[in-house]
Amino acid sequence: MRSGIVYGEGQGVKDFVDRARPGYGVRLKDIEVEVLVSMHKNGLVAGRYRDIHDVRRSIGWQKMASRHRERSKFDTLARKLVKKGILTDHGKSMKVLSLTPTGDMLVREYLGNSGRKTSPDHDPGTPERE
Repeated sequence: MRSGIVYGEGQGVKDFVDRARPGYGVRLKDIEVEVLVSMHKNGLVAGRYRDIHDVRRSIGWQKMASRHRERSKFDTLARKLVKKGILTDHGKSMKVLSLTPTGDMLVREYLGNSGRKTSPDHDPGTPERE
């Protein structure tokens, strides 16, 4: 199954939302979206990278793959996301992974549009504490 996230190559981060429309750019599978959201929640953004085996373990790849009936390996899926520019291996030959700033922005947009929240601190409905 395909999700509703569309990532257009060569776009600036600001105008991603305005230019995203069906048939434009690259579609992400549901499992790819779940991997990105899980990496975001684990804080694997920009310079905060970890070993690929630690990433696989921390996002719960085995359960995720069985839920989505995914047959490909995590390394293969990660390589595809690196080629799309959503993840980065920091030039270390796929030994480490983290989200790129664009990938982080995609996840934030997805969480904002789907009504999910990243943490209680980011919930706009919660009154601020004094």
